[in-house]
Amino acid sequence: MTRAEIIYLIPYFGSLLFSIAILLYARSKRRAQGAIAYSWYMLGESLWISGFILELVSRDLAGKIFWDGFQWLAIHLLIIALPVFAVQFTDHKLRKPKALFLASFLVPTLFTLMLATDRYHHWIYNNATLAPGFPFSVLLYNDTPVFIGYAIYGYAVMIWGLYILLLRIIRPHGLYRTQIILIILGFLIPIIGTLFSLLNINIAPQRDFTPFTVAVGNLVIAWGLFRFRIFEVAPIARDRVFEAMVEPVVILDNQNLIVDINSAMLALLGKKADEVIGEPAKIVFDNFPIPIKMYTHVSYARAEAVFDSGKKQIYYELSVWPLYNTRREMLGRIYISHDITALKDLEHKLRNLNTELEDRVVARTRELADAYDTMLEGFARALELRDKETEGHSRRVTENTMKIAQKM
Repeated sequence: MTRAEIIYLIPYFGSLLFSIAILLYARSKRRAQGAIAYSWYMLGESLWISGFILELVSRDLAGKIFWDGFQWLAIHLLIIALPVFAVQFTDHKLRKPKALFLASFLVPTLFTLMLATDRYHHWIYNNATLAPGFPFSVLLYNDTPVFIGYAIYGYAVMIWGLYILLLRIIRPHGLYRTQIILIILGFLIPIIGTLFSLLNINIAPQRDFTPFTVAVGNLVIAWGLFRFRIFEVAPIARDRVFEAMVEPVVILDNQNLIVDINSAMLALLGKKADEVIGEPAKIVFDNFPIPIKMYTHVSYARAEAVFDSGKKQIYYELSVWPLYNTRREMLGRIYISHDITALKDLEHKLRNLNTELEDRVVARTRELADAYDTMLEGFARALELRDKETEGHSRRVTENTMKIAQKM
Protein backbone atom coordinates (compact mmCIF):
# COMPACT_ATOMS: atom_id res chain seq x y z
CA MET A 1 0.00 0.00 0.00
CA THR A 2 1.41 3.35 -1.04
CA ARG A 3 1.86 6.38 1.19
CA ALA A 4 -0.91 8.24 -0.67
CA GLU A 5 -3.32 5.35 -0.05
CA ILE A 6 -2.49 5.26 3.67
CA ILE A 7 -3.00 9.01 4.03
CA TYR A 8 -6.28 8.71 2.12
CA LEU A 9 -7.53 6.01 4.54
CA ILE A 10 -6.60 7.83 7.78
CA PRO A 11 -9.95 9.71 8.13
CA TYR A 12 -11.87 6.49 7.54
CA PHE A 13 -9.84 4.67 10.20
CA GLY A 14 -10.49 7.58 12.55
CA SER A 15 -14.22 7.25 11.95
CA LEU A 16 -13.97 3.49 12.57
CA LEU A 17 -12.11 3.94 15.88
CA PHE A 18 -14.64 6.56 16.98
CA SER A 19 -17.50 4.11 16.29
CA ILE A 20 -15.73 1.30 18.16
CA ALA A 21 -15.11 3.61 21.16
CA ILE A 22 -18.81 4.50 21.39
CA LEU A 23 -19.70 0.81 20.92
CA LEU A 24 -17.53 -0.13 23.89
CA TYR A 25 -18.95 2.69 26.00
CA ALA A 26 -22.54 1.72 25.20
CA ARG A 27 -21.67 -1.90 25.99
CA SER A 28 -20.30 -0.84 29.39
CA LYS A 29 -23.71 0.75 30.14
CA ARG A 30 -25.64 -2.33 29.04
CA ARG A 31 -27.89 -2.23 32.12
CA ALA A 32 -29.24 1.15 31.04
CA GLN A 33 -32.48 1.35 29.11
CA GLY A 34 -31.80 0.91 25.37
CA ALA A 35 -28.01 0.55 25.76
CA ILE A 36 -27.88 -3.02 24.43
CA ALA A 37 -29.83 -2.14 21.28
CA TYR A 38 -27.64 0.92 20.73
CA SER A 39 -24.49 -1.15 21.10
CA TRP A 40 -25.82 -3.44 18.35
CA TYR A 41 -26.41 -0.38 16.20
CA MET A 42 -22.84 0.78 16.77
CA LEU A 43 -21.59 -2.74 16.00
CA GLY A 44 -23.37 -2.56 12.65
CA GLU A 45 -21.89 0.88 12.03
CA SER A 46 -18.38 -0.33 12.87
CA LEU A 47 -18.75 -3.35 10.59
CA TRP A 48 -20.07 -1.15 7.80
CA ILE A 49 -17.08 1.21 7.98
CA SER A 50 -14.74 -1.81 8.12
CA GLY A 51 -16.37 -3.26 5.00
CA PHE A 52 -16.15 0.13 3.33
CA ILE A 53 -12.38 0.35 3.98
CA LEU A 54 -11.82 -3.22 2.80
CA GLU A 55 -13.82 -2.54 -0.35
CA LEU A 56 -11.64 0.49 -1.06
CA VAL A 57 -8.37 -1.43 -0.77
CA SER A 58 -9.59 -4.43 -2.80
CA ARG A 59 -7.99 -4.51 -6.22
CA ASP A 60 -10.31 -6.78 -8.21
CA LEU A 61 -14.02 -6.73 -8.98
CA ALA A 62 -14.84 -9.91 -7.04
CA GLY A 63 -13.20 -8.55 -3.88
CA LYS A 64 -15.03 -5.26 -4.10
CA ILE A 65 -18.39 -7.01 -4.62
CA PHE A 66 -17.71 -9.27 -1.63
CA TRP A 67 -16.96 -6.39 0.74
CA ASP A 68 -19.83 -4.33 -0.66
CA GLY A 69 -22.11 -7.26 0.19
CA PHE A 70 -20.54 -7.35 3.65
CA GLN A 71 -21.60 -3.73 4.08
CA TRP A 72 -25.18 -4.70 3.24
CA LEU A 73 -25.12 -7.26 6.06
CA ALA A 74 -23.90 -4.56 8.42
CA ILE A 75 -26.71 -2.27 7.25
CA HIS A 76 -29.20 -4.99 8.26
CA LEU A 77 -28.02 -4.51 11.85
CA LEU A 78 -28.56 -0.76 11.59
CA ILE A 79 -32.06 -1.14 10.19
CA ILE A 80 -33.09 -3.63 12.89
CA ALA A 81 -31.32 -2.04 15.87
CA LEU A 82 -32.40 1.60 15.41
CA PRO A 83 -36.17 1.10 15.91
CA VAL A 84 -35.52 -1.40 18.72
CA PHE A 85 -33.41 1.20 20.48
CA ALA A 86 -36.06 3.88 19.89
CA VAL A 87 -38.78 1.70 21.39
CA GLN A 88 -36.68 0.67 24.39
CA PHE A 89 -35.21 4.09 25.17
CA THR A 90 -38.57 5.89 24.98
CA ASP A 91 -40.53 2.94 26.40
CA HIS A 92 -42.86 3.25 23.43
CA LYS A 93 -45.91 1.01 23.57
CA LEU A 94 -46.31 -1.60 20.84
CA ARG A 95 -49.22 -4.00 20.70
CA LYS A 96 -47.13 -7.02 19.69
CA PRO A 97 -43.47 -6.11 20.20
CA LYS A 98 -42.10 -9.66 19.84
CA ALA A 99 -44.01 -10.29 16.62
CA LEU A 100 -42.84 -6.96 15.16
CA PHE A 101 -39.25 -7.70 16.16
CA LEU A 102 -39.34 -11.09 14.43
CA ALA A 103 -41.02 -9.52 11.39
CA SER A 104 -38.18 -6.97 11.16
CA PHE A 105 -35.87 -9.85 10.17
CA LEU A 106 -38.03 -10.89 7.20
CA VAL A 107 -36.98 -8.33 4.58
CA PRO A 108 -33.26 -8.34 5.55
CA THR A 109 -33.27 -12.15 5.40
CA LEU A 110 -34.82 -12.15 1.92
CA PHE A 111 -32.32 -9.53 0.76
CA THR A 112 -29.46 -11.61 2.18
CA LEU A 113 -30.67 -14.64 0.19
CA MET A 114 -30.77 -12.52 -2.96
CA LEU A 115 -27.29 -11.24 -2.14
CA ALA A 116 -25.94 -14.78 -1.73
CA THR A 117 -27.45 -15.90 -5.05
CA ASP A 118 -26.79 -12.70 -6.99
CA ARG A 119 -24.37 -14.44 -9.36
CA TYR A 120 -27.33 -16.31 -10.83
CA HIS A 121 -29.81 -13.45 -11.32
CA HIS A 122 -27.88 -10.15 -10.82
CA TRP A 123 -30.85 -8.48 -9.12
CA ILE A 124 -28.46 -6.45 -6.97
CA TYR A 125 -25.13 -6.14 -8.78
CA ASN A 126 -26.34 -5.49 -12.30
CA ASN A 127 -23.59 -4.62 -14.79
CA ALA A 128 -20.97 -4.32 -12.05
CA THR A 129 -17.72 -2.72 -13.22
CA LEU A 130 -14.60 -1.07 -11.81
CA ALA A 131 -14.07 2.61 -12.55
CA PRO A 132 -10.57 4.06 -12.23
CA GLY A 133 -10.02 6.53 -9.40
CA PHE A 134 -7.38 7.96 -7.13
CA PRO A 135 -6.01 6.36 -5.10
CA PHE A 136 -8.48 3.44 -5.34
CA SER A 137 -10.75 2.16 -8.07
CA VAL A 138 -14.51 2.46 -7.52
CA LEU A 139 -17.20 -0.24 -7.77
CA LEU A 140 -20.11 0.83 -9.98
CA TYR A 141 -23.36 -1.02 -10.74
CA ASN A 142 -26.86 -0.19 -11.90
CA ASP A 143 -29.62 0.57 -9.41
CA THR A 144 -31.99 -2.38 -9.70
CA PRO A 145 -35.60 -2.52 -8.41
CA VAL A 146 -34.45 -4.81 -5.58
CA PHE A 147 -31.73 -2.34 -4.60
CA ILE A 148 -34.12 0.62 -4.70
CA GLY A 149 -36.87 -1.29 -2.90
CA TYR A 150 -34.59 -2.31 -0.04
CA ALA A 151 -33.22 1.22 0.22
CA ILE A 152 -36.78 2.59 0.52
CA TYR A 153 -37.58 -0.06 3.12
CA GLY A 154 -34.47 0.78 5.15
CA TYR A 155 -35.15 4.52 5.12
CA ALA A 156 -38.81 3.95 6.05
CA VAL A 157 -37.86 1.81 9.06
CA MET A 158 -35.25 4.30 10.23
CA ILE A 159 -37.62 7.25 9.82
CA TRP A 160 -40.19 5.35 11.87
CA GLY A 161 -37.60 4.87 14.61
CA LEU A 162 -36.73 8.58 14.50
CA TYR A 163 -40.44 9.41 14.68
CA ILE A 164 -40.75 7.38 17.90
CA LEU A 165 -37.84 9.36 19.35
CA LEU A 166 -39.36 12.60 18.11
CA LEU A 167 -42.55 11.91 20.05
CA ARG A 168 -40.55 12.11 23.28
CA ILE A 169 -39.27 15.64 22.66
CA ILE A 170 -42.38 16.89 24.43
CA ARG A 171 -40.91 15.75 27.74
CA PRO A 172 -41.17 18.61 30.24
CA HIS A 173 -37.65 18.14 31.61
CA GLY A 174 -34.95 19.89 29.59
CA LEU A 175 -32.30 17.24 30.22
CA TYR A 176 -34.37 14.45 28.68
CA ARG A 177 -35.47 16.65 25.78
CA THR A 178 -31.84 17.51 24.99
CA GLN A 179 -30.89 13.83 25.15
CA ILE A 180 -33.56 12.92 22.60
CA ILE A 181 -32.58 15.78 20.27
CA LEU A 182 -28.91 14.75 20.31
CA ILE A 183 -29.79 11.10 19.71
CA ILE A 184 -32.00 12.04 16.75
CA LEU A 185 -29.21 14.19 15.28
CA GLY A 186 -26.70 11.38 15.85
CA PHE A 187 -28.89 9.05 13.77
CA LEU A 188 -30.08 11.60 11.21
CA ILE A 189 -26.70 12.97 10.10
CA PRO A 190 -25.37 9.55 8.86
CA ILE A 191 -28.74 8.83 7.21
CA ILE A 192 -28.44 12.08 5.27
CA GLY A 193 -24.88 11.04 4.38
CA THR A 194 -26.12 7.78 2.89
CA LEU A 195 -28.64 9.74 0.82
CA PHE A 196 -25.76 11.77 -0.66
CA SER A 197 -23.98 8.52 -1.54
CA LEU A 198 -27.16 6.98 -2.97
CA LEU A 199 -27.75 10.03 -5.18
CA ASN A 200 -24.05 10.13 -6.22
CA ILE A 201 -23.53 13.54 -4.60
CA ASN A 202 -19.86 13.93 -3.64
CA ILE A 203 -19.12 16.87 -1.36
CA ALA A 204 -15.40 16.10 -1.38
CA PRO A 205 -13.84 15.11 -4.74
CA GLN A 206 -12.92 11.44 -5.10
CA ARG A 207 -14.31 10.63 -1.65
CA ASP A 208 -17.42 8.92 -0.32
CA PHE A 209 -18.64 11.33 2.32
CA THR A 210 -20.78 8.82 4.29
CA PRO A 211 -18.08 7.74 6.82
CA PHE A 212 -17.49 11.41 7.61
CA THR A 213 -21.18 11.98 8.33
CA VAL A 214 -21.03 8.89 10.54
CA ALA A 215 -18.15 10.46 12.45
CA VAL A 216 -20.04 13.75 12.83
CA GLY A 217 -23.12 11.88 14.06
CA ASN A 218 -20.99 9.96 16.55
CA LEU A 219 -19.43 13.22 17.72
CA VAL A 220 -22.93 14.51 18.53
CA ILE A 221 -23.74 11.26 20.34
CA ALA A 222 -20.46 11.40 22.27
CA TRP A 223 -21.32 14.91 23.42
CA GLY A 224 -24.67 13.60 24.64
CA LEU A 225 -23.04 10.64 26.38
CA PHE A 226 -20.60 12.69 28.41
CA ARG A 227 -22.29 16.08 28.69
CA PHE A 228 -25.93 15.07 29.08
CA ARG A 229 -25.32 11.59 30.54
CA ILE A 230 -27.23 9.46 28.05
CA PHE A 231 -27.49 5.89 29.45
CA GLU A 232 -26.70 7.24 32.93
CA VAL A 233 -29.71 9.44 33.60
CA ALA A 234 -32.16 7.74 31.29
CA PRO A 235 -35.81 8.83 31.34
CA ILE A 236 -38.59 6.51 32.44
CA ALA A 237 -41.66 7.07 30.33
CA ARG A 238 -44.45 8.80 32.17
CA ASP A 239 -47.01 6.43 30.69
CA ARG A 240 -45.12 3.56 32.35
CA VAL A 241 -45.36 5.37 35.68
CA PHE A 242 -49.05 6.02 35.01
CA GLU A 243 -49.67 2.34 34.27
CA ALA A 244 -47.64 1.22 37.30
CA MET A 245 -49.84 3.16 39.72
CA VAL A 246 -51.81 0.75 41.87
CA GLU A 247 -54.45 3.41 42.50
CA PRO A 248 -57.22 3.62 39.88
CA VAL A 249 -56.78 6.78 37.79
CA VAL A 250 -58.79 8.27 34.94
CA ILE A 251 -58.29 11.55 33.05
CA LEU A 252 -61.17 13.48 31.47
CA ASP A 253 -60.95 16.39 29.05
CA ASN A 254 -63.07 19.54 29.20
CA GLN A 255 -65.91 17.72 27.43
CA ASN A 256 -65.81 15.00 30.12
CA LEU A 257 -64.57 12.43 27.62
CA ILE A 258 -62.11 9.81 28.83
CA VAL A 259 -58.69 10.61 27.36
CA ASP A 260 -56.58 8.24 29.48
CA ILE A 261 -57.11 5.50 32.03
CA ASN A 262 -54.71 3.17 33.82
CA SER A 263 -54.83 -0.60 34.26
CA ALA A 264 -56.05 -0.43 37.86
CA MET A 265 -59.19 1.50 36.86
CA LEU A 266 -59.77 -0.77 33.86
CA ALA A 267 -59.61 -3.78 36.20
CA LEU A 268 -62.35 -2.26 38.36
CA LEU A 269 -64.44 -1.49 35.29
CA GLY A 270 -63.81 -4.91 33.76
CA LYS A 271 -63.16 -3.32 30.36
CA LYS A 272 -60.34 -2.69 27.90
CA ALA A 273 -58.82 0.68 27.12
CA ASP A 274 -60.17 0.86 23.56
CA GLU A 275 -63.68 0.32 24.96
CA VAL A 276 -63.61 3.44 27.12
CA ILE A 277 -61.12 5.90 25.55
CA GLY A 278 -63.09 8.72 23.94
CA GLU A 279 -66.34 7.74 25.64
CA PRO A 280 -68.33 10.09 27.94
CA ALA A 281 -67.57 9.59 31.63
CA LYS A 282 -71.24 9.65 32.59
CA ILE A 283 -71.90 6.62 30.39
CA VAL A 284 -68.81 4.61 31.34
CA PHE A 285 -69.19 5.30 35.06
CA ASP A 286 -73.00 5.26 35.11
CA ASN A 287 -73.33 2.34 37.56
CA PHE A 288 -69.85 2.65 39.00
CA PRO A 289 -69.65 2.70 42.82
CA ILE A 290 -66.96 5.39 42.82
CA PRO A 291 -68.97 8.59 42.13
CA ILE A 292 -66.86 9.94 39.27
CA LYS A 293 -69.87 11.03 37.22
CA MET A 294 -71.02 13.26 40.10
CA TYR A 295 -67.84 15.37 39.94
CA THR A 296 -67.45 16.15 36.24
CA HIS A 297 -68.14 19.88 36.63
CA VAL A 298 -65.95 20.78 39.60
CA SER A 299 -62.29 21.78 39.83
CA TYR A 300 -61.56 20.16 43.16
CA ALA A 301 -63.44 17.50 45.09
CA ARG A 302 -62.98 14.77 47.65
CA ALA A 303 -65.46 11.98 48.36
CA GLU A 304 -65.62 8.45 49.73
CA ALA A 305 -67.14 5.37 48.16
CA VAL A 306 -67.48 1.65 48.82
CA PHE A 307 -66.65 -0.89 46.12
CA ASP A 308 -67.88 -4.45 46.58
CA SER A 309 -65.29 -6.76 45.02
CA GLY A 310 -67.27 -9.90 45.85
CA LYS A 311 -64.90 -11.10 48.56
CA LYS A 312 -64.88 -7.96 50.68
CA GLN A 313 -65.75 -4.30 50.58
CA ILE A 314 -63.05 -1.91 49.38
CA TYR A 315 -63.21 1.70 50.48
CA TYR A 316 -61.97 4.45 48.15
CA GLU A 317 -61.40 8.15 48.61
CA LEU A 318 -61.90 9.96 45.31
CA SER A 319 -59.72 13.03 44.70
CA VAL A 320 -60.37 15.35 41.77
CA TRP A 321 -57.68 17.76 40.53
CA PRO A 322 -57.61 20.07 37.50
CA LEU A 323 -54.95 19.78 34.77
CA TYR A 324 -53.49 22.96 33.26
CA ASN A 325 -51.25 23.73 30.31
CA THR A 326 -48.32 26.15 30.37
CA ARG A 327 -50.74 29.09 29.87
CA ARG A 328 -52.73 28.05 32.95
CA GLU A 329 -55.67 26.99 30.81
CA MET A 330 -57.52 23.99 32.19
CA LEU A 331 -57.23 21.00 29.90
CA GLY A 332 -59.24 18.54 31.95
CA ARG A 333 -59.35 16.75 35.28
CA ILE A 334 -57.59 13.81 36.84
CA TYR A 335 -59.53 11.47 39.11
CA ILE A 336 -57.47 9.44 41.58
CA SER A 337 -59.15 6.82 43.74
CA HIS A 338 -57.12 6.18 46.88
CA ASP A 339 -57.66 2.79 48.48
CA ILE A 340 -58.45 3.59 52.13
CA THR A 341 -59.65 0.10 53.07
CA ALA A 342 -56.76 -0.38 55.49
CA LEU A 343 -57.52 2.98 57.07
CA LYS A 344 -61.20 2.10 57.40
CA ASP A 345 -60.29 -1.28 58.91
CA LEU A 346 -58.05 0.49 61.38
CA GLU A 347 -60.79 2.97 62.24
CA HIS A 348 -63.20 0.08 62.73
CA LYS A 349 -60.73 -1.74 65.00
CA LEU A 350 -60.08 1.44 66.98
CA ARG A 351 -63.81 2.01 67.33
CA ASN A 352 -64.29 -1.55 68.56
CA LEU A 353 -61.37 -1.20 70.96
CA ASN A 354 -62.79 2.08 72.23
CA THR A 355 -66.20 0.51 72.74
CA GLU A 356 -64.62 -2.49 74.45
CA LEU A 357 -62.57 -0.18 76.66
CA GLU A 358 -65.66 1.84 77.59
CA ASP A 359 -67.53 -1.38 78.44
CA ARG A 360 -64.63 -2.52 80.59
CA VAL A 361 -64.49 0.84 82.38
CA VAL A 362 -68.25 0.72 83.03
CA ALA A 363 -68.03 -2.87 84.28
CA ARG A 364 -65.04 -2.10 86.49
CA THR A 365 -66.73 1.01 87.82
CA ARG A 366 -69.76 -1.09 88.60
CA GLU A 367 -67.59 -3.65 90.37
CA LEU A 368 -65.85 -0.96 92.41
CA ALA A 369 -69.22 0.64 93.31
CA ASP A 370 -70.58 -2.72 94.41
CA ALA A 371 -67.45 -3.37 96.46
CA TYR A 372 -67.71 0.09 98.01
CA ASP A 373 -71.38 -0.49 98.87
CA THR A 374 -70.50 -3.85 100.41
CA MET A 375 -67.72 -2.25 102.40
CA LEU A 376 -70.05 0.48 103.67
CA GLU A 377 -72.63 -2.11 104.65
CA GLY A 378 -69.92 -3.99 106.55
CA PHE A 379 -68.90 -0.86 108.37
CA ALA A 380 -72.50 -0.09 109.23
CA ARG A 381 -73.05 -3.59 110.62
CA ALA A 382 -69.83 -3.40 112.59
CA LEU A 383 -70.90 -0.12 114.13
CA GLU A 384 -74.31 -1.50 114.88
CA LEU A 385 -72.81 -4.55 116.60
CA ARG A 386 -70.42 -2.32 118.51
CA ASP A 387 -73.29 -0.12 119.67
CA LYS A 388 -75.29 -3.18 120.76
CA GLU A 389 -72.35 -4.63 122.63
CA THR A 390 -71.67 -1.27 124.35
CA GLU A 391 -75.34 -0.95 125.31
CA GLY A 392 -75.41 -4.50 126.74
CA HIS A 393 -72.20 -3.95 128.63
CA SER A 394 -73.57 -0.74 130.17
CA ARG A 395 -76.77 -2.53 131.14
CA ARG A 396 -74.86 -5.30 132.85
CA VAL A 397 -72.68 -2.83 134.73
CA THR A 398 -75.77 -0.97 135.95
CA GLU A 399 -77.45 -4.20 137.06
CA ASN A 400 -74.37 -5.33 138.95
CA THR A 401 -74.06 -1.95 140.63
CA MET A 402 -77.67 -2.08 141.79
CA LYS A 403 -77.25 -5.60 143.20
CA ILE A 404 -74.20 -4.51 145.19
CA ALA A 405 -76.09 -1.53 146.58
CA GLN A 406 -79.02 -3.69 147.68
CA LYS A 407 -76.75 -6.05 149.59
CA MET A 408 -75.24 -3.24 151.47
